[in-house]
Amino acid sequence: MKFNMRNLFFFSMILTGVVSHVDAMNWRDHALPAGSMREKLNAIFSRSRDLDGLRGDRSWHNFGSMHWLVGKLTTAGGNTNFVVKAADHPAGETIVLVEVPRIEQIHTTQQNLSRIKRAAEVDRIIRDKGLTRIRTPKTWIYPLSGNDDDLANPHLTDHEVVIVEEMVSKKDDKMENMSQNPSIVVMAQEDALRLDDETYSELVTVAIEGRVLDLSPNNFLIDDQGKIVLIDLEDILAHEREGVEKSPFYVRGIKRFKFRCKEEASAKEGVGITGVLNRRSPELNQQGQLLRVKSILTLSYKRNAFEIGAVVWGISLMVRRVRLMRKTSRSIALCRRDIKTLVQHEQELHATIADSFYTKVASNVVKSHRPKETREEILNAFATIAMAENMEKEGLVTILGVQYASCPDAVKKSVALIRATWKSDWSIPSKIMRGAKATIRGARAFHTWMVKPAEIPAVA
Repeated sequence: MKFNMRNLFFFSMILTGVVSHVDAMNWRDHALPAGSMREKLNAIFSRSRDLDGLRGDRSWHNFGSMHWLVGKLTTAGGNTNFVVKAADHPAGETIVLVEVPRIEQIHTTQQNLSRIKRAAEVDRIIRDKGLTRIRTPKTWIYPLSGNDDDLANPHLTDHEVVIVEEMVSKKDDKMENMSQNPSIVVMAQEDALRLDDETYSELVTVAIEGRVLDLSPNNFLIDDQGKIVLIDLEDILAHEREGVEKSPFYVRGIKRFKFRCKEEASAKEGVGITGVLNRRSPELNQQGQLLRVKSILTLSYKRNAFEIGAVVWGISLMVRRVRLMRKTSRSIALCRRDIKTLVQHEQELHATIADSFYTKVASNVVKSHRPKETREEILNAFATIAMAENMEKEGLVTILGVQYASCPDAVKKSVALIRATWKSDWSIPSKIMRGAKATIRGARAFHTWMVKPAEIPAVA
């Protein structure tokens, strides 16, 4: 059964990483054990300790799958249940798929070792979760030298080892199709789409817990016991992960969070595709659609939580500033209006008004609007405005002991003083500065108290 690339790889932009590094580890634990398979390889490589030994052997069947030199390993018992993988083109090659960016597919020993390491991590999750319907293929490493001590080198190359991997049921057919059409990855196994709810639930668990990034039907098979066998488990984002860990410490935390979100979204998308394609089960199809929606939400919102939070915070600060600025301007306008009304009423009763009347009226009006306002400079500023607005004198004027260029200048400077003072009351930077100054004053007072010499009692 074939599927359209648009359906199968709608979200395949996850394949932007290149496997370029495998964490240092001792590979001797994965050495190919003694037996007919090892005897066969010993016979092949005893003649030539390089990959030409495989190419020259008649029992070697080369499928030419992408960039691998892959063939069946026929054991002494006549079984063909294992394949040997070796890098045919270690440098890799850039390929272009429909709806997918340019991807470097580097099928080398490093990638195969990455698959072994990831398979071990998936096996641990399967054991811890008690999963019974999923497994990974059996895989071993064979050193071309025949000496397992060479596997102690944590950084093996394509010219030092080959990978021996279990040939899962129907994998042979899949490889044949891939060799005929190397640009594809659309050859999905038909029986892999006949999943029940429990099996798909286990598949989702492995994908999300193990961050298995591409569990579309193309990347798992069904063995003779009906178990799902996960293949192609390499860490395709290893290069990006390495870059995150090498980033400066002050941005590493954010980059790690973003990278984990990308892994989570990619894992949900990959396993979600399997549910979407399983049209025989409406429940699985719906669950797959939901996983894909969650994947998009994770990438769009959760991954960008810091940026979204910063934008929301910035907008909220801007709205707060506009609201408080308007409130400040309204308070000033109301105080001026009420003071002016009282002054006009007093002018109707008396020809002249004393300065003390202006200060008293300004104090009463301002406190009626802002009961906690007791600062003398604010009260005098409102009195100055009222006095300047009722003066007809031009040129230099002196109001409450302060000289101004003109009456309009006195009004302008007084309003600016009131606005700046009231703004500092609610301005966040001003609050921070006041808090810092209070802390410094407190620290200095404590220091003075600590170093103050003790009083010596007088001697009688």
